[in-house]
Amino acid sequence: MSENNTRAPLPCPEMGKIREDIDNLDKDILQLLKKRLNLIEQAALVKPERNQVRDIARIDEVIALIRQEAKIANYPEDMAEAIWKNIIELSINYEYDAYDKKG
Repeated sequence: MSENNTRAPLPCPEMGKIREDIDNLDKDILQLLKKRLNLIEQAALVKPERNQVRDIARIDEVIALIRQEAKIANYPEDMAEAIWKNIIELSINYEYDAYDKKG
C-alpha cells in the first residue's frame, strides 16, 4: 500500500474479494515468518561459535526439503527455492545480529 493509504483501482468487481483473501493470507504468512524468526534467534543463542551461523549443509538440506514439499504441493519448485533462498539469507543476517548481541 502506498504512503497515502489509497488502494489500487480494481480492474474488475471480483478482484475485491481476491485482494481481501490475499491480504488475509499475507497476515498469516507474516505470523508464520515471525515464528520462524523466533526460532532463528533461539538458534543464535545456543550456537557456541559465530562461524556456525551459516551452515551450508543445513541450507542445502532446507532447500532440498522445500523443493520436495513444493513438488508434493504441486507448487513451482524453482519459485519455492528462490523464495526460501531469500528467507534463508535474511534469516542468517538476523541470526548474526542476534549472535553478536548475546555477547
